[in-house]
Amino acid sequence: MRQGEARRTWDYGTARAAASACAAQLPVAGLVAFLLTVDQADGGSDGGSAFGLACGFPFAVLVLPVLGMLHSAVLTLPAVWLGRRGCGSGGGRGSGDGRGFGGGRGPEWGWSLGCLLPVGGVWAGVLAVLGAPFGWALLWCAASGVVPALNVAYSRRREQRLGRPLRKVWLVAAVVSFGVCVLVVLGALVSAAAVRG
Repeated sequence: MRQGEARRTWDYGTARAAASACAAQLPVAGLVAFLLTVDQADGGSDGGSAFGLACGFPFAVLVLPVLGMLHSAVLTLPAVWLGRRGCGSGGGRGSGDGRGFGGGRGPEWGWSLGCLLPVGGVWAGVLAVLGAPFGWALLWCAASGVVPALNVAYSRRREQRLGRPLRKVWLVAAVVSFGVCVLVVLGALVSAAAVRG
């Protein structure tokens, strides 16, 4: 049973759903971080960092899927596996059968989200050894797994309903990521115009 659960957690469809969501959120996070630092660098007058960001976009197509797979392998999928163990879910249903360490109470996706804290805590500990503040590292590590864990739960439900793996998850993730980036830029422009006006 445990091998079957592990196989379902690390199968191609689950890994693809986690990796695509991880990759999709990275450009949004990078853009937000960039926009938050624009005014701090030389009064916002230097366009070099914006030019560098624009030059990096072509490489994002190659780098983001790899980073998404890495992130899902070290954070999201271990949390999903722990969540499945916690709720005792063997067949991928929303609720467990009572055999997990959590007694089978609650939906699998809720357990997966909760398990982001201990898994994120491990990586926050690694970052703390390297000099990062543990609290902020834990917050960022755990928060970075929320969207991928929810996407895994959504993809599983859709696959069960359709009876086949989802297609075009990478394309959908890219379109959503681009759309959110456009909204972030528009929001930043509106905010900047409101401050000036």
